[in-house]
Amino acid sequence: MREVSSLAVKGDTCLIKTSLVQGSSPVLLPPHFCALRGECEVREMTKLEDHLEGIINIFHHYSIRVGHYDTLKKCELSQLITKELPNALKNTKDQPSIDKIFQDLDADKDAQITFEEFIVLVSRVLQTAHEAIHQE
Repeated sequence: MREVSSLAVKGDTCLIKTSLVQGSSPVLLPPHFCALRGECEVREMTKLEDHLEGIINIFHHYSIRVGHYDTLKKCELSQLITKELPNALKNTKDQPSIDKIFQDLDADKDAQITFEEFIVLVSRVLQTAHEAIHQE
């Protein structure tokens, strides 16, 4: 359960700072919690919204370690895959496999993975999991 600790309206965006009732540190919720007229409205996150926020948080957990805070270097992607997707991807500790995944995701070949490029991996993993569920 989340508890609202502060509200801030900036133009058409409403930032709602919350904390978990159990006392963990505050988080900022996405602006879809607010009316565009600047009136703040707090709604419970749906299960899907909660999972989407989780994907964003995991990306940021690894992206802030090296280089630009909002992109993944190869070592950060490797750590993310090894720790967060060990059951979904094969050969997560095999460097040639990580190199291939990195090359495939790095669409603009700038040696870093943006969130948009990362979503391609998430989409592929989800598609594979969906297909596997139907084969069971």
